[in-house]
Amino acid sequence: MTALNHALNKLQSGVTSLDLGGNGIRAEGAAHIAEALKTNAILTSLNLLDNGIGAEGAAHIAEALKTNATLTSLNLDSNGIGDEGAAHIAEALKTNATLTSLNLDCNGIGDEGAAHIAEALKTNATLTSLNLDNIIVFANGIRAEGAAHIAEALKTNATLTSLYLRGNNIGAEGAAHIAEALKTNATLTSLDLRENNIRDEGAAHIAEALKTNATLTSLDLGDIIVFGNGIGAEGAAHIAEALKTNATLTSLNLGGNNIGDEGAAHIAEALKTNATLTSLNLDRNNIRAEGAAHIAEALKTNATLTSLDLGGNGIGDEGAAHIAEALKTNATLTSLNLDNIIVFGNGIGAEGAAHIAEALKTNATLTSLYLRGNNIGDEGAAHIAEALKTNATLTSLYLRGNNIGDEGAAHIAEALKTNATLTSLNLDRNNIRDEGAAHIAEALKTNATLTSLDLGGNDIGAVGAAHIAEALETNATLTSLILWGNGIRAEGAAHIAEALETNATLTSLNLGGNGIGDEGAAHIAEALKTNATLTSLNLDNIIVFANGIRAEGAAHIAEALKTNATLTSLYLRGNNIGAEGAAHIAEALKTNATLTSLDLRENNIRDEGAAHIAEALKTNATLTSLDLGDNGIRAKGAAHIAEALKTNATLTSLNLWDIIVFANGIGAEGAAHIAEALKTNATLTSLDLWGNNIGAEGAAHIAEALKTNATLTSLNLNCNGIGDEGAAHIAEALETNATLTSLNLGENGIGSVALQQAAARIRENRKKAVARRWRLCRAIRVAVYWLELTFRPGGAAYRRSEAEVSSMSMELSRCTKRPRENTDA
Repeated sequence: MTALNHALNKLQSGVTSLDLGGNGIRAEGAAHIAEALKTNAILTSLNLLDNGIGAEGAAHIAEALKTNATLTSLNLDSNGIGDEGAAHIAEALKTNATLTSLNLDCNGIGDEGAAHIAEALKTNATLTSLNLDNIIVFANGIRAEGAAHIAEALKTNATLTSLYLRGNNIGAEGAAHIAEALKTNATLTSLDLRENNIRDEGAAHIAEALKTNATLTSLDLGDIIVFGNGIGAEGAAHIAEALKTNATLTSLNLGGNNIGDEGAAHIAEALKTNATLTSLNLDRNNIRAEGAAHIAEALKTNATLTSLDLGGNGIGDEGAAHIAEALKTNATLTSLNLDNIIVFGNGIGAEGAAHIAEALKTNATLTSLYLRGNNIGDEGAAHIAEALKTNATLTSLYLRGNNIGDEGAAHIAEALKTNATLTSLNLDRNNIRDEGAAHIAEALKTNATLTSLDLGGNDIGAVGAAHIAEALETNATLTSLILWGNGIRAEGAAHIAEALETNATLTSLNLGGNGIGDEGAAHIAEALKTNATLTSLNLDNIIVFANGIRAEGAAHIAEALKTNATLTSLYLRGNNIGAEGAAHIAEALKTNATLTSLDLRENNIRDEGAAHIAEALKTNATLTSLDLGDNGIRAKGAAHIAEALKTNATLTSLNLWDIIVFANGIGAEGAAHIAEALKTNATLTSLDLWGNNIGAEGAAHIAEALKTNATLTSLNLNCNGIGDEGAAHIAEALETNATLTSLNLGENGIGSVALQQAAARIRENRKKAVARRWRLCRAIRVAVYWLELTFRPGGAAYRRSEAEVSSMSMELSRCTKRPRENTDA
């Protein structure tokens, strides 16, 4: 509900978006929103994701949709509206003439609800995208009967282009109904039936429809780990038969089913004549060598497929041999994925790599090859390398996690000496040590095309770093080098640093988590004094991989920054440079004229360090982004930063959050200082005060500043305990503020009192705003975690009671519609 406290920003563009996701507004809150929608003439997108509005809330929203003439996108995902709620929404769709996208994902809608929606689709003439998915926890539960209703509507509906029915378990019978509709429907272009347990019989029905359907371009019958469509060889046979005559489908996803070798054979047969399919996903289908052989045979003549995914199928060396044979003559495939996928192995070893390599010697179209996690070893790497010596099209090669070791690296390196097309090479996590690094380095001395090299997570050490460094002294093409987590230490950093003094092409260097310490930082710093190309330097700690740069190391880096004229981004996160280190960095910022982004998160700089940084900001004229999160900065430190903001004219983004280890906790007093600065600062656009415990008093200070501030567009006050009182202050400020477009007030214990005050303030302001027009803007960034589940501290799903939102916006409709005296504004 907090988003409405900042709605009604002065209308600038005529298009507005309001995000109230995850606020637990419940039915009563939805009623207030709906009342506003009846007269609002500017809102086009409304997100009510995960608010528990239920059927009653859906009824209110539906009533508003009957008269609203501007809303085009509505997201009611995960609200438990059920069949009754779906009925209300459906009734509204019969007369609504503007809504084009509707998301009813995860709402407990069953067959009855689907029937209501379907009835509406028969007459609705604007909806183009409908999402009735069921994902994981929140079930929609549309079965065969519901699918029948949807299908009947599709026979006459002439506007819907995208339909999502994922995870509803419509079964074979439901698929039959959908298929029947596809035979006559002339508008649907994208259909998602993932995880519906349609089985072979259902696939047969869909396939029959594909024989005559002339509009569908994308069909998703895939499956993830938990849910299934259970399509086997028989189902694949039906799909394949349809592909022989279908002339519109370009993308087909059968991933995660179990079509096996026999099914692959059927699909392959279709590919021999099909002339439209460009993307095919068959990952995790238990296709072994025999199945790969069938697919390969088809690739020899197919002339349209450009992307093929056979990852996680256990095709093994024999299967790789078959695919390889096809690549020798295939002239269209540009991307081939043969990765291992977590527990789904492809089992391609050295022998399989040899076959792939042989094909690469003559193939003239493949540009991207994925062999991650296949354990091809050094022997396999040797084969791939041999191919790279003559291949003239491959630009990206991913060999991450293949245990190629030093010997394998040597082979790849030898190829790089003559290869003239590869631009990106990933050798991450391959157990490459100093010897392997030496070989790669030797190649870099002459290679003239590689621009990106990832050696992260190996163990090249200081000696390996020395080899790479020597290569950098002459290499003239590499622009990005990743060496994180290689244990190069100070000695290795010294070597890299020496190379940077002469290298003229490298722009991005990642040395995070290498334990370079203060001594290593000193070496890198010395190089920065003369290097004229590096723009991004990462010296972060990386979880278990420490860099251990303290105050002394920061001093060296700072000294370099005083003269360096190219570095624009510096990352020192988690190095514990402390106040002393911050002082050194600050001194450099006073004269540095190129650095635009500085990350000092988790460095324990405290108030004293903040004071030093602040002093620098008073004169620095280039820094635009500063991250001081989790540094133990309190009110005193905030005061220093605030004082700097009064005169600083370049900083646009400031992060003072408190999330991880070091609490910032600037409190109300600190917020007061920051607020005072905002009254005059004319450049800051983004301010993050997450978790600083500013409370209602602090919010009042910030609010006062917002009344006059004309540049801040994004403000994060999440987890600050501002409560109703604080929210009321913010709401009052938003009556006059005309620039803030993103506001996060999550997890602040805000209830209905503040919302009532907001509406009253907005109504009062409305009387004075005859010459203005208003818009509703996106107001709250909701942290929606994995699989769209929103959680709060403690792990429990967060909800508000209905009582908390009882007085949200009783007068909102009068606040949001344009003033009669200025209807043409």
